[in-house]
Amino acid sequence: MTGDRVREYKLPDTHFAVAIPVTLARPPQQQPQLDSALWSAIAQRARYESLRDLAVEYGVSHETIRSILRRVAAQRREDLIA
Repeated sequence: MTGDRVREYKLPDTHFAVAIPVTLARPPQQQPQLDSALWSAIAQRARYESLRDLAVEYGVSHETIRSILRRVAAQRREDLIA
């Protein structure tokens, strides 16, 4: 039962605790909301500009910029292998 949590509640007028399993749902992964045509330009600019500065300019989080950089790097690796 890894990852499951249990929360105990004490109910009024009872002499025992009730354990109720709590399941934490993860949010679904989302694809970056920037057009993929911009990805290579963002990757080139990220070599000289901070991820946070790029994120502000494109109106996304720095983690979105980081995700785009990972995807561009993966595409480049695939192109080298093929």
